[in-house]
Amino acid sequence: MKIGIFTDTYFPNVNGVVRSIETLRENLEKRGHEVYIITTVKLDKKEDKVLRVSNLPIEILEGYKVALPYSNRVFKAVKKLELDVIHTHTEWSIGAFARICSKRLKLPMVHTFHTMYENYLHYITKQRGQVISKQLMKSIVKGHSNSAKYVIAPSLKAKNTLENYKVRSNIEIVPTGIELSKFKEKINQELINKKREELKIDKNDFVAMYLGRIAKEKNIEPIIKSVLNIKISNFKLVIVGDGPERKNLEKIVKENNLENKVIFTGQAAMEDVPMYYKMANLFIQASNTETQGLTIFESMASGTPLLVRFDTNINSFFENRVECVYFNEEEEISEKINELIENKDLLNYIRKNALERIDEFSAEKFAENIEKIYLAAIELKKSRNKKKIKLKFSFRKNKN
Repeated sequence: MKIGIFTDTYFPNVNGVVRSIETLRENLEKRGHEVYIITTVKLDKKEDKVLRVSNLPIEILEGYKVALPYSNRVFKAVKKLELDVIHTHTEWSIGAFARICSKRLKLPMVHTFHTMYENYLHYITKQRGQVISKQLMKSIVKGHSNSAKYVIAPSLKAKNTLENYKVRSNIEIVPTGIELSKFKEKINQELINKKREELKIDKNDFVAMYLGRIAKEKNIEPIIKSVLNIKISNFKLVIVGDGPERKNLEKIVKENNLENKVIFTGQAAMEDVPMYYKMANLFIQASNTETQGLTIFESMASGTPLLVRFDTNINSFFENRVECVYFNEEEEISEKINELIENKDLLNYIRKNALERIDEFSAEKFAENIEKIYLAAIELKKSRNKKKIKLKFSFRKNKN
């Protein structure tokens, strides 16, 4: 197949959507398909199989540029590609351009819903305009999704949101896969020890970690405050990443005299990320805005036990106290950490179970599942019968 992926965010930006697209592109190509990226932000250098539409000096979110509504030059280039299917990863400007291409070239369109925009409105608009913006956002997501033959939701939470928006298209839950080998691979213990030493972490310290963007919606503050109630003295919280909330969190650390307990590493190089996971005894995720949460899957593949906020982005795949441990209220974080520190058997149990389950979420199986949806969308486009084609995927779905 020849596949056109349309997105408002792509390299040189690096975020969850870009990582998802790159994982998909690489693994579709391994399966023998040709993949073309249609995106915004023109670069000076020539790129293979990447077409870029000129952008306006406007960002929807950080890293999401608004493109011109139409480019005849790029449309002609897309037409020459003779694509079999269009796959959009945005509802906005490039998404609108994809709908034009789909309609004029009579191509089936598949869409992946990545972002819970209502949790990011504080970046887009002022408080007074949020009600209007929320309705507009829902309308844009609904309209775009209903133009697709299939909509891919990375979790039950994302699917529920789409159904709440009255999306009528076929919705399939397919979580983004990860390159398991990067995280399962053994790392020289000397390198891990060197990093711990660099961060002033003693070899006997129990290390909890958050890794990701440091932003308000990631809800890192209650993780920091939980450190005040940890029973053992040799506990360290390592926060890997950077973002707009870092200065505020550093201030909170100082106000609570936690400078010797909480360590900010700054942005980590991609090649160092697996080492950070393996350096930690526990990974903590407290956000309730994730559609999936790739770091959760990465942590499990690394063999790092997981403490995560209960939400349908994760509990649709993994069970509490089997592959991870959940908390409901923020006040429970320190209680759960203390329990896991004391209960090494439970830590080892969830580590073992997570490693056994994570193979279902490999990048290879992700591409295989998306390929099935492409073929179904193409068949649906050919057929006058609008009945959904039954698809089987390689991961265990939630009973709900």
